[in-house]
Amino acid sequence: MRITVRYLGPASSFSNSPGEILEFAGPVSLQEVMDTLTARHNISFTPPAWAFLLNGRGVTGENWADILIEADAEITILPHLSGG
Repeated sequence: MRITVRYLGPASSFSNSPGEILEFAGPVSLQEVMDTLTARHNISFTPPAWAFLLNGRGVTGENWADILIEADAEITILPHLSGG
């Protein structure tokens, strides 16, 4: 299974890449994907500083271990922008 990761804005600077593809043998939790990215880049992309899209939909930071990815997917990591 492939997880395509796109880094937008400063996230691409921290990861030294505009994106990458991760390969997993089977279903994986979003937490496992984020742990893999943290280990690769030595930076934790955690809220509230970062926002995440999974297949184009926003993801909250509280339940990553409960979100199971069962098919090829795309994750976008971008700076969290708060409106005022």
